[in-house]
Amino acid sequence: MSIPIEPIEQIIPHRAPFLFIDDVLELTSDFIICRKHISMKDSYLVYKDGANFYVSEAALIECLLQSGAYLMGMNSTTSDIQEGKQKYFVGSPRVKFGIIPNLGDVLNIWVEITKKIGQKARLQGEILCQSDLVLEGVFMVAEM
Repeated sequence: MSIPIEPIEQIIPHRAPFLFIDDVLELTSDFIICRKHISMKDSYLVYKDGANFYVSEAALIECLLQSGAYLMGMNSTTSDIQEGKQKYFVGSPRVKFGIIPNLGDVLNIWVEITKKIGQKARLQGEILCQSDLVLEGVFMVAEM
């Protein structure tokens, strides 16, 4: 399954070059698996340390949050989407970083809604590069 960018742009307000989801690989009402290819066109995501380029921690968190916002949007009603209700990052009680991805890496982003109360949700997710952990965490998101 691969979802084109247009339906993603109907749910979340981000546009290129700040849309950090390249593909949606799997989508259910409870979880989503997305992919992000890190390339030179993503130069705003990376920083240079000597001869090496690395993806910033903030950009990694944003990849996970955009995937979660799309998942939440797919669970919204049509009227919520038409009214333009947005998803807002509220906090992250737990975040753990693993390896630092480089240019050329492919990130697999997995996000699950673990709890939803009204307009608020707790998301749990992780980002893997091949089988190596890049990021895992719990994030609080609100829809307004």
